[in-house]
Amino acid sequence: MAYPSKTFTTISDSAIDADSPIDVSLMTSFRDNDIHLKEWLGRDYSAEPNHSHDGVNSKSISGGETLLMDRDAMTISQSFVTVDTVMLYIPADLTALSYCARTKVELAGRADMRLKIGATDGTTVQGTPDSTVYAWYGPGTIDVSALSGWQAFEVQLSHSAGNYNAYIDKAVGRMT
Repeated sequence: MAYPSKTFTTISDSAIDADSPIDVSLMTSFRDNDIHLKEWLGRDYSAEPNHSHDGVNSKSISGGETLLMDRDAMTISQSFVTVDTVMLYIPADLTALSYCARTKVELAGRADMRLKIGATDGTTVQGTPDSTVYAWYGPGTIDVSALSGWQAFEVQLSHSAGNYNAYIDKAVGRMT
């Protein structure tokens, strides 16, 4: 890249105050600064319209953690039960959502968690058997490659034995 043909000039506040005339020096500085910036950015540079990071008009922002659930829920069911629903925006170019959950059981058995959307079940995050203190487990994953836009995901919980309560108090996700 060739060095810009015009130098960039810092225009002082005193040159543009209400009492200063618009003179050749000021106008030359404006012109030269424009030429400098154009050459520095590249001769084929053209500004693009604003974009929304939706994966269509720009690369989506993936990898950030998202709080999916932050409240206590429980079940004694051995089948998965929806304990919460969360709305997530899925950019068109993402393929998976991985998630972890903080679960425990009342006395015995195992608290299992998964995400579900429509007929698609995510993989099961299995807690440790007989873990009566909240701890993080995971990750599980769910395929989101066919989705885009706002989507409602079900947070589901089950108990491996069904005799005691299974609890969940937090779930987090990460899009990739």
